[in-house]
Amino acid sequence: MTSFNLRLLRILQPEFFSQHYLTSGICYRERGLPEISTSASLFTKNDMNLLGVIFKPASAEDVIPDIHDSKKYLLPEINRKILEDKDFDIKKFVGISDNQIRTFINKMHWVVMNEKQAEGTRESKIDSLVDNLLRVVKMDDYPLSIVNHPLCRLSLFGNSYILTEPEFVVSKQNVSMVVIEDKHPKNVKAKSNFGETQLSAEILACGDENISEKIIEQTIFAIRVISMHVTFYKAVIPELYWEDLDKGPPQEQSVVIKRWPMKNGRQTGLDLANPDEREKVLKSLVKIRQFVSGHMQ
Repeated sequence: MTSFNLRLLRILQPEFFSQHYLTSGICYRERGLPEISTSASLFTKNDMNLLGVIFKPASAEDVIPDIHDSKKYLLPEINRKILEDKDFDIKKFVGISDNQIRTFINKMHWVVMNEKQAEGTRESKIDSLVDNLLRVVKMDDYPLSIVNHPLCRLSLFGNSYILTEPEFVVSKQNVSMVVIEDKHPKNVKAKSNFGETQLSAEILACGDENISEKIIEQTIFAIRVISMHVTFYKAVIPELYWEDLDKGPPQEQSVVIKRWPMKNGRQTGLDLANPDEREKVLKSLVKIRQFVSGHMQ
């Protein structure tokens, strides 16, 4: 069944969907198999441990491809103080004529103002900003394409076990290569490693979906956006891990997911409202785009 049909099934026949997919873990547990959450959004640190996933702080050089990029994306006059101005008006910045860039700046203002709201945890404004950010760096230009909310499944024992639905996936010819998850600050908690438990399941599930005719080593990048703070991840999933996973939770193999910046928290990522850090985000995204555009799994 395709991801599109699974989504329709979940919307139109939720009881059937729940019975046949979300309860699959119960069936496996009755057979003496491990208790691993069947939904990425419910993933825990224990689930990560059972699947042999480890997050490791890393330098930018260990996560971002070493590709030269001389373009300027700084927009130095746009900082958090300006974005927090309730009378902010993009039309006042006469030196910025690119409408896509103007839209990006406008959406940064939305998200910064949304941070101050005492109530509400909806992520629609963050979704909109991230979608625009990916298009600014041409992640939706051939041979790449952005897929919104794809349903991906991770198999254990040769059966679909864990269901995930990342916010965005950047794919190349139906091969998922970049996973993006965004969150409102109030929706991330320390007990989930600030969303990393869910992200780990999404990385593995997208990698599993990539396997068609041949099991190979895979490199998958991931991006976590908590409001205006961006963290980059890189996972190299070895061929032997997939072979081990087919027999159940891996006994010998593991997956190391490298994180940059190194610290992990709600506001430890690079701040899009800070001109210098925004420059690092945009350049890093361009380098990832160039890497995956020229790389075939």
